[in-house]
Amino acid sequence: MRPTHIKQREQGFTLLEVLIVLAILGVLYASFFVQSGLVGRDNTLKEAANDLVGTLKLAQDEAILAGQELGLRVREHGYSFQRYNGETGEWDDIAGDKYLSEKNLGDDVALELEVDAQLVVLDDQLENQLRADENAKNPEPQIWVLPDGGIEPQFTLRIHRDPREPAYEVKLTELGELSKQALEKLF
Repeated sequence: MRPTHIKQREQGFTLLEVLIVLAILGVLYASFFVQSGLVGRDNTLKEAANDLVGTLKLAQDEAILAGQELGLRVREHGYSFQRYNGETGEWDDIAGDKYLSEKNLGDDVALELEVDAQLVVLDDQLENQLRADENAKNPEPQIWVLPDGGIEPQFTLRIHRDPREPAYEVKLTELGELSKQALEKLF
């Protein structure tokens, strides 16, 4: 005779087995996002927005200390700071400065600029042609940093890759303060 009281193993998974599988899936998903660049892409835009705000604040301090007007020249894929030369009446590029010299954000990052609620056409090819001509003056900046530290005119600068993807916006508020915010999409 066989004993009838032998326990049969119930079918199913233990809690420990389920947790181990979930941990493995979590690691796989995390490695996919890091390798695909989806996480880093947003950080690049956020870092570019933070860098721009910080550099503009530095330019305000520089303008106050030097008692000289500075300008921000925005291009399709980057920006540069310029210094107004009162003797020649022209804007000179600031070169060799660790913080205020030209910044290129890469061809995959685009900038859109609105000045006084008007969209500004940014054309890197045209700007490069103008800069190549030795007789041509430097294009004037679209944004001025005044000797008193003020910034004019009111502007909104969007940093993005694709208008259907998340972006960052840097703007000069009506109160003259710089602000930065993340946007879900431009359109």
